[in-house]
Amino acid sequence: MSRSTLHDDSRFDGALSEPRTPVRGCPATRVVGSDRARRQFANSDLVRCSVVAAFAILIASTVSADPFAVPVDSSQSTLYFQLCVAGRCDTDSSPVSGYSAIALDCVDDPTQITLYDFYFQLTNNLSWYLSWGFLGSLSATATGVSVLYAWPGLPQGPVPVTTDQFTFTGVPSNATGLLTYHAVGVPCAALQGSGYPCDDTRDLADEGTQYGDMTGTLSTASRVVYLVSTIDRTTPLDPNNPSLGTLRVYGTVRGQAYVPRPPGDVDGDGDVDTTDLYWFGHCMAGPEITVPPPGCSAYRFAGSDLDSDGDADLTDFAVLALQLGL
Repeated sequence: MSRSTLHDDSRFDGALSEPRTPVRGCPATRVVGSDRARRQFANSDLVRCSVVAAFAILIASTVSADPFAVPVDSSQSTLYFQLCVAGRCDTDSSPVSGYSAIALDCVDDPTQITLYDFYFQLTNNLSWYLSWGFLGSLSATATGVSVLYAWPGLPQGPVPVTTDQFTFTGVPSNATGLLTYHAVGVPCAALQGSGYPCDDTRDLADEGTQYGDMTGTLSTASRVVYLVSTIDRTTPLDPNNPSLGTLRVYGTVRGQAYVPRPPGDVDGDGDVDTTDLYWFGHCMAGPEITVPPPGCSAYRFAGSDLDSDGDADLTDFAVLALQLGL
């Protein structure tokens, strides 16, 4: 996550109190506002503020947003499975249920996405029939099929979100389910030539991890995240004999999720952590100062106002400290 330059002290030019040496990462002690505000801010704990800001500056770059689940919309999500053997192909499809687990650098205006997990379960069984006329045929069914992320919890990315589009490369996935087939004639001979029987039931979990790209689009509105993942990968039935045939999996998986902004989520990524502490150090300008200081965006300034009184001061810090368990 990018960091803004520490705000300079010129933002307090023309203030009413006497100038003092500013504390890096905290507002200088010149204060614009009422006598009450000046007295309150003069008595605030600047030492604690400087410790907070320095601590956050040191560790903020190591903190990432918490992942959240985006449920799949089965009515708008379909995966297609194309089976090809010895030059003949057939395709079947099924709606998909499940979820994706992602993290964003900012829910309201994401520029990066991280993938933590996905689990796509087919709601229907699959069937294929490949015919060579009087020369033979192959029939196959697949039951209980799912496609899932091979390394759940181990993140992929972050990768950029550019004009709502993203791409993860080399995403590992596994499959589960049972594939049963029966072949006669030409496909039977092709299978036997690669060391496979003409009739068999195979556990898809034994096929090993496959790697492929995952592209998609990401958009948000009023903290509702809309995720569209596009899958298109082709794997050989026998890596040692690619001419035997392939299985192509392709389709689109759509989902959406509302991600609330919890109190203390200064940076808007959906959680409260030390990155929020970092940005709060830039945004705390003192009581009755209702405009963001340089180095603090209006969005983060609003997120720093945890007591909804229009400013960011030590009262707000107390709320943030409570959220962080300090």
